[in-house]
Amino acid sequence: LFMEMGYDGWYQIFDFPEMHAIQKFYLQNYISRNIEWRHDNEIEFLTDYSCVRDSYCLIAFWSLSESPLVVRELILSKHYHQYAIGFQDSFEGTNNLEYFTGFSKTLESKGYRTLIKPYPHLPGNYYFFAVKVHT
Repeated sequence: LFMEMGYDGWYQIFDFPEMHAIQKFYLQNYISRNIEWRHDNEIEFLTDYSCVRDSYCLIAFWSLSESPLVVRELILSKHYHQYAIGFQDSFEGTNNLEYFTGFSKTLESKGYRTLIKPYPHLPGNYYFFAVKVHT
């Protein structure tokens, strides 16, 4: 979607190797048919979360909220201008609503506007959005 909207920067996709195979297949087939792809090396497929670096936008729909806290902390310790995260209210004993509410307050103290909004079609699930406010 971002490519269709004209974004031509680089991407990092952090996931399991098995998921990367599916993602690569989809991207190679979809992009070659629907988008003028100019940058063959602009997608990094990462499996080692210590290689994740600062970037413009973090998108994590129900993946980050199902990750161990140590992985979350490492990913969220990086600097992003925008966040779009989907999460369920709890996962394996972790209260995600409490976790992301706390993270929201941390970002607000750093000059972000944040929003946690219930996902209307799936009770107990939420969207989290944050944008760095330029002053």
